[in-house]
Amino acid sequence: CSCSSSSSLRMSSSPLDEAALQGLREHKYSASGSSVLETLLQPFWNWVVSLVPLWVAPNLITFVGLCVNCITTVLLVAYNPSADVHHEVPGWVYLLCGLGLWFYQTLDAIDGKQARRTGSSSPLGELFDHGCDSVSCIFLTLSICVSLQLGPSAWTFWACSTGTLVFYMAHYRTYCTGVMSFGQVDVTEGQVFMIITHIVTSIVGPGVWATPVALGLEVKHVIATFVIGVAVIVVLRNLFICFTQAVGPNGNTIANTSNITPVIPMLLCLFGFYFLFAHQVYQQAPLLCLATAGIAGSKVSTRVVVAHMSKSPLALMDVSLLTPALLLVNDALHMNIGGLYLVLAMLLFNAVDLAWYCYGLVQEICAALNIKCFTIPYKQH
Repeated sequence: CSCSSSSSLRMSSSPLDEAALQGLREHKYSASGSSVLETLLQPFWNWVVSLVPLWVAPNLITFVGLCVNCITTVLLVAYNPSADVHHEVPGWVYLLCGLGLWFYQTLDAIDGKQARRTGSSSPLGELFDHGCDSVSCIFLTLSICVSLQLGPSAWTFWACSTGTLVFYMAHYRTYCTGVMSFGQVDVTEGQVFMIITHIVTSIVGPGVWATPVALGLEVKHVIATFVIGVAVIVVLRNLFICFTQAVGPNGNTIANTSNITPVIPMLLCLFGFYFLFAHQVYQQAPLLCLATAGIAGSKVSTRVVVAHMSKSPLALMDVSLLTPALLLVNDALHMNIGGLYLVLAMLLFNAVDLAWYCYGLVQEICAALNIKCFTIPYKQH
């Protein structure tokens, strides 16, 4: 399948051009399918949104949920930065993390409902929702690795990397098919599983996941194997759909660009995960390493969402994907800068870079649509 324009190979500095903004103005949300728990939870979510004042902007709901989820996860990681058995975490911290995830899930479910009941639905709301989800993704996987005490192991690496890839592939598929697809077992079920895991850990302690099963494996290894296995299957299935069922002209994406080349950011992201995992600094700070790669994954995932919604080419390279090269240069030139300091610098850079990109994106869209991100005109209600 050919790419209609070499512009998809660019390293874009400006979030959106005029053609992309026009594509966003014309974008209509399209989704199919609903998971089992999502259907069951609809009455509860409808009740919750009825309690929200009409002057509260939907994006504000999304952002508050993300902040709570991030804060509770950071607190958990601060108590056990290696996700191992050598750090003791108070039970209330696990419980708080579970409640934070439940709070995030609930607010994430009602932001669209609030937009519809206030008449403030816009492409910005959909993009903002998916962008927050991309950031939340890495925090969710980091927190579950701590609850299961997977440690600086391959289990932790695979859990975090496949979690990021699943999110990227879901939107890569949408970029190719034009429809966001949900299965009977989907994001909601995964989040409920994580919530239950945190709550169980808070009650009986993380030692329960170290119960031996067979072949030298423990309960946590069985759980991790199942989750990672399902994630790999989902990634491969979506990849097959992207390659064979793209609906754009000549089997391309809906932006009429190659349906194959979006694999490149995904592979570069996975390479970043692996490089940090293989480096000796991973044994010192596994969660910092994976958070660094995960934030880069959040940015390229957000780029795919933008490309889909604006029907524009996808930039296949991003500066955040190159930060692991700092470790390579440090080792090759024998600069003897502590690996931990470099990882912290990379994490800070990627976080600031993502925040700046998203800020510019929101500013441009707000100006183009003549709306505000965190407030809505209450007088219209």
